[in-house]
Amino acid sequence: MLDYKPLKMGIVQQSRLAFYEQGEQYNEHTNLKNKFMQTLELIQEIQRLPLTKKFYVVEETIKSIKNDEMNQQMELAVNELYGDYCNNKELTAFTSLDLEHFYEAK
Repeated sequence: MLDYKPLKMGIVQQSRLAFYEQGEQYNEHTNLKNKFMQTLELIQEIQRLPLTKKFYVVEETIKSIKNDEMNQQMELAVNELYGDYCNNKELTAFTSLDLEHFYEAK
């Protein structure tokens, strides 16, 4: 398929676009390189820690991963059920009681 974008732009706009696209590619490459270097530096720092602190880092990392996974699953579930709750009034019938005061019987 032909790209008609260059036909609609003048030479100056084409050069600016090409320069911008090259800059974006450079920025993406630089960002990836920086992230990779930060990761390597982090790993090197962890390797210098005593064993107990290494275990602490691993435990906290696993907790963080589990938390992220749980949040992702909850968000997916919310998105899947949102339409049902918007369209089915039976699922939200008791929300009318949300503003009522609730007194526990003793």
